[in-house]
Amino acid sequence: MRALSVFALVFVATAADDATTLLNDVAKRASELKTWQAEGKETYQSNVPRADIQFHVTLERANGNPAPAKARLEYTDGPKSLIRVCDGRYQWTHLLERKQYWKEPQRNACAYPFTEWLNLGSELTSPTIVGHESLNVTGQTINCTIVQGQIAAGSRADLRTLWIDDATKLVWMYRVELATTTRSVRTFTLLSQHLDEPLKSAEVLVFRPPEGGTELSTALLDFDGPEGGRTGLLRIPGSAKIYRLGGNVLSPILIYKVEPSYTQEAKNAGIEGVVVLYLIVQPDGTTLDIRVIRSLDPGLDQKAIEAVSKWRFRPGTKDGVPVAVQASVEVNFKLH
Repeated sequence: MRALSVFALVFVATAADDATTLLNDVAKRASELKTWQAEGKETYQSNVPRADIQFHVTLERANGNPAPAKARLEYTDGPKSLIRVCDGRYQWTHLLERKQYWKEPQRNACAYPFTEWLNLGSELTSPTIVGHESLNVTGQTINCTIVQGQIAAGSRADLRTLWIDDATKLVWMYRVELATTTRSVRTFTLLSQHLDEPLKSAEVLVFRPPEGGTELSTALLDFDGPEGGRTGLLRIPGSAKIYRLGGNVLSPILIYKVEPSYTQEAKNAGIEGVVVLYLIVQPDGTTLDIRVIRSLDPGLDQKAIEAVSKWRFRPGTKDGVPVAVQASVEVNFKLH
């Protein structure tokens, strides 16, 4: 793995307008790329330290669509090694050591957190330029501006910090700090970036189930997405309408809850925090289409899905009649 070093650091504070303009430049630069391939390392800081993890990420966009059409994210070492592939229809997650995998409808956060960069100009609140730093990436000096702000995560406001290349508007370091009771900081350091270069193989964006692997069920169904982006409902083939909250559509109420269990790997690593899940609450109060909005740890993400699949609700209603409603929930993981 290549090395990155820091040899100059200056802290400043400038207007939010300048920071927002810079974030919009980052989003514009990212949205213009047809392919983006990168490698780097993730450093995790919490009450219990753990070794750095190497990652590789590949994004491919369809013409005229700023969001990634296909993506691949790999963590290639350690007990948390995984491969996540978005093939244009499904998002596949494969836990390498366990030979377990599952699929869910594709979402834009497939290559989290890198896909966040497209929307930070609008989603990051009170962005501020807090400093300038010179990074040495594989012998090349990169002068960066450091931007910091908060992003909503359910009832929390998590912190994001970006090191942005002054010349190219590329992000070379990205820090995610969770506003939880225990300190949890993930720093993603890019060590190489390849822009609009041909992919080594089209197979890199295709998921092949591992031989002898086990597919985990998450009770997922295909869905078409918001109708025209305006009506506030989804259609699932062969099923009723799925409504969003608001107006005469009232929220479901949780009446039975199953607490999630920990994985041994997460216990050993001392991982604590919150998984945010999207789900559909059906007219009978059961859950459907559970998927991760904000990830904490691959193993804990799956434990959260397994627990929420057993939750029961008093269903949401439209004009007093039970209907299927979209919702999001937070699942907390805390070591005692």
